[in-house]
Amino acid sequence: MAPIPMIPPAAAKPLEPQRVLPSGGALETERRLARVRVVVVASGLVLFPFVADRPGYRPALGWTILVLGAVYALAVLRFEPYWRSSAVATGARVATDVVFTLAWIAATGGADSPWFVAMLLSLATTSYRFGSRAAVATALTYSAGYVAVAAATGQLPSHAIDVAIRVTYLLLLGAATLIIVAGRSNRLAWRLRLLGTMQEVARVGTWEWSLETNSLTWSDELRRIFALPDGVGPTLDFFTRSLHPDDRDQFFASVEQAVMERRSFQLGHRILLADGTVRWLHCRGVLLQDADGTPLTVVGSSQDVTDQKMLEAQLLLSDRLASIGTMASGIAHEINNPLAYVATNLEVIDRQLSASDARGAPQRFQQVREALDAARHGSDRVREIVRGLKTFARPEDQTLASVPLARVVDFAARIASREIESRARLVREYADVGPVVAIEARLTQVFVNLLVNAAHAIERGTPDKNEIHVRIGEASRGRAFVEIRDTGSGISAANLERIFDPFFTTKPTGVGTGLGLAICKGIVTELEGEITVESEVGRGSTFRVTLPTVSDTNVIDARPSPSRAKLPRRNRVLIVDDEDRYAKSLELLLSEDYDVARASDGKRALDLFSQGERFDVILCDLMMPRMTGMELHAALAELCPEQRARMVFLTGGATDDLARAFLARPDVRHLEKPLELPKLEAAISDVTA
Repeated sequence: MAPIPMIPPAAAKPLEPQRVLPSGGALETERRLARVRVVVVASGLVLFPFVADRPGYRPALGWTILVLGAVYALAVLRFEPYWRSSAVATGARVATDVVFTLAWIAATGGADSPWFVAMLLSLATTSYRFGSRAAVATALTYSAGYVAVAAATGQLPSHAIDVAIRVTYLLLLGAATLIIVAGRSNRLAWRLRLLGTMQEVARVGTWEWSLETNSLTWSDELRRIFALPDGVGPTLDFFTRSLHPDDRDQFFASVEQAVMERRSFQLGHRILLADGTVRWLHCRGVLLQDADGTPLTVVGSSQDVTDQKMLEAQLLLSDRLASIGTMASGIAHEINNPLAYVATNLEVIDRQLSASDARGAPQRFQQVREALDAARHGSDRVREIVRGLKTFARPEDQTLASVPLARVVDFAARIASREIESRARLVREYADVGPVVAIEARLTQVFVNLLVNAAHAIERGTPDKNEIHVRIGEASRGRAFVEIRDTGSGISAANLERIFDPFFTTKPTGVGTGLGLAICKGIVTELEGEITVESEVGRGSTFRVTLPTVSDTNVIDARPSPSRAKLPRRNRVLIVDDEDRYAKSLELLLSEDYDVARASDGKRALDLFSQGERFDVILCDLMMPRMTGMELHAALAELCPEQRARMVFLTGGATDDLARAFLARPDVRHLEKPLELPKLEAAISDVTA
C-alpha cells in the first residue's frame, strides 16, 4: 500500500493566495470524466473502421483525430493534470473536448454525422462540472460550431432544416439545463446559507484536507474562527502557525496516527490568533478512502468551545474555592474555641488589674497592663482574621447584604499581604462612604485578585521604591469607588483593550489562567457596578471599581458602645458548652455580676431543667457532641417553653445549612465566638429586660 503523503508541520508549504483547488469530490469527478473520455475514444477506434468508407466521411482526418484524442485521453487519465490545476485549466479541457468533438463530427459526415450525440454528452458533462451558465455557453458554442462545420463541408444549403432542428435541440437542451440547474442551484445555495447560519450559531466550522494535494478547504465559519483575511486561502503553513505552540506537535501526531490506522479521531486544542487571542477548539475528523483503501481526504469539523472552557474553568475554580472554604471554615472553628477562652480570660485579667489600680496597687502593674493590652490587640486581630475566613469560606452563601467597603478591602489586603510585602508599601486612603450591597465573599475575591495583580506587576525586593495605593471615596451621589493604583510595569495599549477577555493573560505559562479579571468583571457587573482600568507602560496601572451604595439605611455599628446602663445584678446565668476551659473563663468573667452555673453539654443542661432549675439567661453553645444547642432548644419546647426565650446561642461559625437556617430564625438570638464584652452585655440585658 502506498505511503500516506503526510507533510509534517515544519515542511508544510504555503499555497498561493486566492488559489481555488479542487476538493476531494472534484478530483474524483475529473477522474470519472477522464475514464469516460477514454471509453468514448476507444469506441471510436473500434467502430470507425466499419464506417470509414461511407459517403461524406474523411478517413485521414478521422484517424488523426482518434489518435490525437487517444493520446490526450490517456495523458489526462495517467498524469491527472487537474491534480493541482485551477478552474481555468479545467475550462481549457472543456474547450479541448469541444474542438475534438466538432472535428470528429466534421470527419464523420458533418451535418449527417451519427455522432451528433457526442455534443449532447459533452454538454451534459459541462453542466455537471460548472453549472447552468457554463452549459448555456457550451450549447451556444456547439451550435455555432455545428453550423460552421455544415457550412465548411458545403452541406448547409441542402441540410438547412436538419441543421436548424439540431441547433434548436442544442439550444433547448442548454435552456432546459439552465432552468433545471439554476433551480437546483438556488435550492442548494439556500441550504448552504442555512448551513452557514447554523454553523455560525453553533460556532462550528467544517474543513477538508486533501492528502493528495496537501491542500485545505475551509467553510466560512472556520475562516471566521481563525480570523483568516478575505481573499486569502487557508494553507497548512497558516494553520500550523495558528496552532498553539504547546499543542502543535500533539495535534499533528494524533491526526497522523489516526490516518495511519484508518480511523476517525477527535481532540481538543488551542489556536493563537495574530492579535494574541487564545481560542479552544474541539476537532473531529474522518478519513475518506477510495475503493482500493487508499487514503484520499480527511474531512471534519472544528467547534469553538472557548466559552465552554471558560465555564469549566470557572466551575473548577469554584470547586477549589469550595474545598478551600470547607477547610477554612474548619480551621476557623478550631481557632475560635481556644481564642474564645483566651479573649475571655484576658478580659477577666483586665478587670482584676483595673480593680487593683482602683485600690492603689503599685505602679509595677503598669508593665503587666501594657503586656495585656498587646495580647488583647493580638486577640482582636486574630478575631478579625477568623471572621473574614468564615465569610470567605461560604461561597455557597449568595445572599446580598449591606457590606462596609473598608472592611472588605482590609480583609482582602490581609489575604494578599504575602504577595504585597516583598514588592511594595501598601498605602490606604479611606473616605467615609456608605456601605454597598454585595455578596461579601465574592466582593472580597475581586479585591484580592486586583491586589495580587498589582503586586505581580512589581518586581520582588523593591518595597522601598514602589507602592500600592488603595483609595476609597465617593464617585457620585449614591455610588462609591475603590481605586487600586500600583507603580508597576504597566499594561501596553494593545493588551489594555483585552485584559478582561477570558483566557487572556500576559503572565508566563502556568502562572496565570487568564480568568481572574474576567471573573472580577462578571462579579462587579452582577452588582450593578463597573470596573475600569488606566495604565501606562513603565508607570503603573490604576483599577477602579465603582459600586452603588445602600440608600436610606441605618448601618448598625458592629461594636455597640460599652457605655450602656449597668446590667441587672445577681441574675442567674447558665453556661452550656462542651469546651470546659472556655466555659470556666466565661464563668470567671460573669461571676462578679451574676450567679453562674455550668453544664458540659445539652444533656446535662436538660437534666438541670428536669430537676426544676430555671435561669434568667442561658448562654448555649450551638454545636456539641451529645446534644446540640438546637436539640436542647427543641426539647425545652415541651419541658419549659418559657426558658427557650432566655437562650442566647454561642457559635464559632455555622458549618451546615441546618445550623445556618436555625440561626436565621427571628426568635433565635446568637453571638459569634470569640465574644466581645459589649455585645455580650447587650444580649444579657436584652434577655433580662
